[in-house]
Amino acid sequence: MRTVKHVASETEFLRQFSYLVLKEFRMRRKDTMINSLLYGINLGTVSFILVALYWLGLDLVEEKQLKITNVAIVFAYYIFIFESLRMREMSDSLSAAQSFFNLFDRVSAIDNSSTDGQQLSDFQGQRVALICASGCGKSTVIQLLERFYDPLKGKIPFDGVDIRELNIQRVRSCLGLVSQEPILFDLTIAENIAYGHENASMEEIIEAATKVNIHDFIQQLPQGYETKAGMKGGHLSGGEKQCVAIARTLYRRPKVLLLDEATSALDSYNERIVQDALDKAQIDDPTRTSLIIA
Repeated sequence: MRTVKHVASETEFLRQFSYLVLKEFRMRRKDTMINSLLYGINLGTVSFILVALYWLGLDLVEEKQLKITNVAIVFAYYIFIFESLRMREMSDSLSAAQSFFNLFDRVSAIDNSSTDGQQLSDFQGQRVALICASGCGKSTVIQLLERFYDPLKGKIPFDGVDIRELNIQRVRSCLGLVSQEPILFDLTIAENIAYGHENASMEEIIEAATKVNIHDFIQQLPQGYETKAGMKGGHLSGGEKQCVAIARTLYRRPKVLLLDEATSALDSYNERIVQDALDKAQIDDPTRTSLIIA
């Protein structure tokens, strides 16, 4: 979900999700109707048999051929067995409902003070590196810029305007993030590179892929750019996923480039090529700001 927010594609994602939900609903509606009918027939049959046995038991008791205690024992066993079978379904449903409510009732613990007192000067159009030990708040700075958090004190100006006063999707559309562990969707490589752009041109997709040195690799795949990346990019190696994620970011031409250990999964050769591509991207747009975390 954060990846969707990174590329400011919530509307497109919601449209695709709604389409898939509607498609699944239509596929399962017929099966659900049949199962509901069979369940109703089964429950009605069991209830009819139960009433018939109850009536027969009382008739035998009146004729003194059966004791009332025996009838009570039989029905007690029936209720015990029948309800025991239903108990598992009820237990699963209650467990699922409890997980649902635990998620929605969860209160986030706001105890991260790693960025308290920090101040960054104006670095528009520059390349700035944040280098410090783990846990010092480097990634938190990026999340503040993307407004996953709002600062408790102070402000973050964007073109001179407090970021909290700007449209959040507009802000994120100006930011391009490449994280240490990029997430790809179960779409084609071309769709992953141009994710969030309905009218994407193949020329621009190839241009972005060429900048990070994966065009030749993609061309060697059985279906080229139409090859599926798999769930979370499972059909690609870590370095290949990273290159596709960087190509996706460069395709968007962001005003601010955020690199959170972006080349950590690459070997030295590809790291140099990608670094050259990022350098070229900075030269192509001198007004672009780059924030590099290492």
